[in-house]
Amino acid sequence: MITPDSSEPSEDWQNMVLTKNKRDEFLIEIRKKKSDNLIKQKRIKLVDIQHIGIQEEKMHNNTNKNSLGSHPEADHPLSEERKEQLEIVKHKFFNSIQERRWQELGLIIHFLKECIVAEKDRILPRAVINMGIVPDLLNLLHEDFSEHSQVQNQAAWLLANLTAGNSDDVAYLVQCNCIPIFSRTLRFKFDELHENTMWALANVAGEEDLSYRDAVLTEGVLQDIVRNLCRPPKRALYTRTAVWLLSILVRGPDYPVFENVSNSLTILAQLIHKDDFITLEYILKSLQSLTESRDETTLNEISTYGFIPRIMKFVNNEDESISSKALHIVGNFALGSSEVTRQLVEHNIFHMLPNIIDSRNKSFRHEGCYILGNILTDKFKEHNMLILNKIMPIIIQRLEDEVEGIRSEAACCVSSFVYNCSLDEVQLLVSQGVIESLLPNLMKTSNLKLITLTLKALFRILTQGEELVKTIGENPYTSRILQSNAGQLLEDLQKHQDPEIYQLVAAILDKFFNTDFV
Repeated sequence: MITPDSSEPSEDWQNMVLTKNKRDEFLIEIRKKKSDNLIKQKRIKLVDIQHIGIQEEKMHNNTNKNSLGSHPEADHPLSEERKEQLEIVKHKFFNSIQERRWQELGLIIHFLKECIVAEKDRILPRAVINMGIVPDLLNLLHEDFSEHSQVQNQAAWLLANLTAGNSDDVAYLVQCNCIPIFSRTLRFKFDELHENTMWALANVAGEEDLSYRDAVLTEGVLQDIVRNLCRPPKRALYTRTAVWLLSILVRGPDYPVFENVSNSLTILAQLIHKDDFITLEYILKSLQSLTESRDETTLNEISTYGFIPRIMKFVNNEDESISSKALHIVGNFALGSSEVTRQLVEHNIFHMLPNIIDSRNKSFRHEGCYILGNILTDKFKEHNMLILNKIMPIIIQRLEDEVEGIRSEAACCVSSFVYNCSLDEVQLLVSQGVIESLLPNLMKTSNLKLITLTLKALFRILTQGEELVKTIGENPYTSRILQSNAGQLLEDLQKHQDPEIYQLVAAILDKFFNTDFV
């Protein structure tokens, strides 16, 4: 390692090379493709729909066709016949509530359920809201009515579908105090009711307005989920719904304070060994959020739950929705301390990375370079030859990748790797063409990060080359740069407006080149 002087980058800059490299915006795309449809879902069918209800004949003879859940209300007019039905249903509903006619009330709610999922003359959540029955539906979920559990289940199912409406529909339900009401039902003893209200809570918390998510957390729902899941046996649908809700409660982009959601780790550590694919997808989504943008202490704590061995197995999963999430979690763990990254190494991350970095999927390539760059900030010199022979040739290819973000991460990998290399190892790396692959990135782009990381990598390589002056009388890596006609390019970069780039170029020119080399 060189000793900085006035012409070199400061000591702060040199140390910066070996700090963890946080994600840039490109990496966010890895979790966008399939995650959005894991947020808000309509509860289409919890139980088999039986054809019972109000004026059944008219409902099934109606010929107005509308597809399920795809049109805004303005483009989804109700037939006059349906409007008349709803008006009758509204009066029957209020009469049944007032007179406590539970069987009739159950049939009325069931009819509304059918209307929401019907393929013909379907009604939207707003139509039910406009009937003015939502406060009474919510009141039915009170513990005082728990002896009428079937009616409660019907009401909760209907309300869950109302929460799948637009943001205005959800805002109305929140104004009706739905969050604490739904939350309290998780302390009742009925699993089917839990499934319905967890679905409703997931739809509410899944809104873009994160204050809804925070309100659900404040009600202690996460603790209730964990407690209920620890009381087996649970059917698969219950577990899926609970973990789906959990994944929404810990989501970003403004992630909850870790201490407020860390109690979910115990149950996730148990469930990650289950074979249910849908549950697994939600578990991985949860772990993505829980490990995202966390400090080393937090990542160390999460790693103690034993997730890493299991996550590493999912990296090679044939289903991309699983492997991409697992890979993202590995990338998050790579920001951890050396104890955490050593777990990744012990579970064969270096053997997995060649295929990842060479993937046709650009998100995978980017993530692989990102992981390697961060792991290499820790010292794993015993693996240097494996990295040199199996990984660095592919990294050199990535220096010429079509995606600038990937080229940036590849340059970071080179810089970090060279820092911990022996002279012989650097010579082998240079013989693979790393200098020639780095240099074009100084002229192809206006991307400040890419230019900066490329200059840092070159600085590290040239510094190692100074050791060869003692034996062969010159720095051969300086000669390679000159032979690539990059001298004028470096000279031009001295005029760059970015202070860090200017400082790096000045340091390279002053230390490694004669002033009249161009």
